[in-house]
Amino acid sequence: MTTAVRTVFVQIEAPKGSYEGRAIEGCYIVDSDMVTLTNRRGEPVHDDNGKKYTQKLGDGDNPKQIAARLTKQFRNALRGNNAAPIGWNKPLSYPKISF
Repeated sequence: MTTAVRTVFVQIEAPKGSYEGRAIEGCYIVDSDMVTLTNRRGEPVHDDNGKKYTQKLGDGDNPKQIAARLTKQFRNALRGNNAAPIGWNKPLSYPKISF
């Protein structure tokens, strides 16, 4: 039996002014009561330490919300602890002030 690969989009930066914000895409499958983060082919993904990103569903859990959380965790693991904060290299926006 083939499990359908589903997609979730997660906001990582909110829109502000003319900036449109940023989002990342995650793929996941739901098999029985387990959400597993995958690539687009449905193969489970893992970080540099070999950790797979899965979570068992509880009563009332929303698989898409869990997949979103796992996607953020996986992204953070790939970026590493020494990654620059989001947006640190974007141009500074100086609003014009009228006196």
